[in-house]
Amino acid sequence: MHPPAHCINGTAQRGAALIVMLVIMVIGFTALLVNSFSFADLNNQRQTKTAMALAQAKEALISYAVSSENTGSASARPGNFPCPDTDAPGTTGYGDENASCAAGAIGRLPWRTLGQPELVDGEGEPLWYAISGNFRKSVSIINSDTLGTLLVYDRDGSALLTSSGSEAVAIVFAPSGAVGNQQRNTTANKTTTSNYLDSANGRNNATINGPFIATDKSDSFNDRLMIIRTRDFIPIIEKRVAKEFKTILENYRAANGVYPYPAPLSTCSSNASCVSNNAICRGRLPYAAAPVDWGGSYALPTTTSGSPWFVANRWYRVIYYSAGTSRLATAPPGCSATLNVSGNSTGALFFMPGTPLGSVARTYTNNNLSWYLEDTENQNTDDSYVTPTPFSNDHIYILP
Repeated sequence: MHPPAHCINGTAQRGAALIVMLVIMVIGFTALLVNSFSFADLNNQRQTKTAMALAQAKEALISYAVSSENTGSASARPGNFPCPDTDAPGTTGYGDENASCAAGAIGRLPWRTLGQPELVDGEGEPLWYAISGNFRKSVSIINSDTLGTLLVYDRDGSALLTSSGSEAVAIVFAPSGAVGNQQRNTTANKTTTSNYLDSANGRNNATINGPFIATDKSDSFNDRLMIIRTRDFIPIIEKRVAKEFKTILENYRAANGVYPYPAPLSTCSSNASCVSNNAICRGRLPYAAAPVDWGGSYALPTTTSGSPWFVANRWYRVIYYSAGTSRLATAPPGCSATLNVSGNSTGALFFMPGTPLGSVARTYTNNNLSWYLEDTENQNTDDSYVTPTPFSNDHIYILP
């Protein structure tokens, strides 16, 4: 016996309706999934653009600092960072650094000064920038001993990302889109730091000199930070200093038959006090050399020759220098004829010490070699040395 036709038609209709509903659900879920993937892809693209802009800014700032004696300024020397730019986008002077700035100054990245295109984050916002007071033009002395001063806290605002010895020299900020009550629609708004840089957990990135914070993105915080420390660029400058100094010492010996005597570790707080002493064979590079003073092809760079920043920034006092008695005019007591470096004999050597590690702050006068050299064998003031080990940031230069 067959079911009535109307029953068959009803069952077929209900089945068709279920199929239609299932198709609609599948289409809706697929659309939702596609939208979700599209949003995630867009977000990833924005994050990638931000990361690339921050990395490019860091590279440009370091390049500027390393070669800054070539910028034309009378006060330029390696280690100078440009001042931020406090002009609003679209106004005269935008993209150029300010002529001068206070310690911890905050403004936009001076992209034109750095020879870059305008660098923007994933939201299209130009990058911002803060500078440590110790690395501005015409301020203090910049050499291996100079420390950054800017502090950056992690996540909850209590743990430092810039611990002792790793303080920030400069910070680049990607401000992203406006959050909270931030307004960016007038020239005045566009030069107000708090309309771009955010606060969280008791730390405010819009505060001159900080301290600053790098924490998770939220409805009230979306800054991204790139930190520049001394270890990012001082070693590059040290290589330039070492190359010049090595040539000077080699020319000195070629002309005079010997190397100069070192200056004592405990002096060199000024040019006048940093003088060769014929009673020692280990110490600092002297400003005034003996038995023959610097000159000719072995002139120490001064304000009138070579690299004027060398003496003005007292690079001589950060260099540990040692010579065997066979390379000196006379034999100071307690010194060996030659030096031993990891089992090999050499006539003289010097170390570039890198930046201070941990809580060390190199002050003058001092006689503390451990502030400069990390390896125990290199700290004991004898004539045996080792090639710096991986935990050290020293670099040794050998002289025949």
